[in-house]
Amino acid sequence: MPLCSRPNEQIRNLLDLARRLGVLADSESAGDLDLVSAVRICADCSCGETCRDWLANAPRKLKQPPSFCPDALPLARAKAALA
Repeated sequence: MPLCSRPNEQIRNLLDLARRLGVLADSESAGDLDLVSAVRICADCSCGETCRDWLANAPRKLKQPPSFCPDALPLARAKAALA
């Protein structure tokens, strides 16, 4: 896999996860989620394949992010802020 495609796939995972958690709609901002910071963390993460596989089997609506995700806390906080 080309070096530049790995982060792109991981960013797609992050956006999919954020949408499933309800903190990012297709046409809305990320609310309380610092999306720039989350993208940086995600791009540097070593769990890209694990995340992709987890998302492939996860429900369309999520109550919480997976515990292995380095963005789990900011995503959980953003979701809680919507409640």
